[in-house]
Amino acid sequence: MDNDNGGSAFPATLEYIIGYQDNGVPIYGKDSYPGMTLRDYFAAQAMQGFLASSTMFDQSDPVVSTYAYRMADAMLAERNKI
Repeated sequence: MDNDNGGSAFPATLEYIIGYQDNGVPIYGKDSYPGMTLRDYFAAQAMQGFLASSTMFDQSDPVVSTYAYRMADAMLAERNKI
């Protein structure tokens, strides 16, 4: 795996009022949150599928998480071909 994590899966920007000008017009602040990486999201989805399978349910946590990230890496690699 190279360092490609796919970028942010669910980036969000929160805009909020931090005060008001003398004429009553709001002054806004803004914060950005990157969210989880696409690689982590793919791994979580793969792990959910693995754990739903009766053959993977008996595996240890490190085995399941390793397979999940391998699947996520494969999904990112395939996605980058497009």
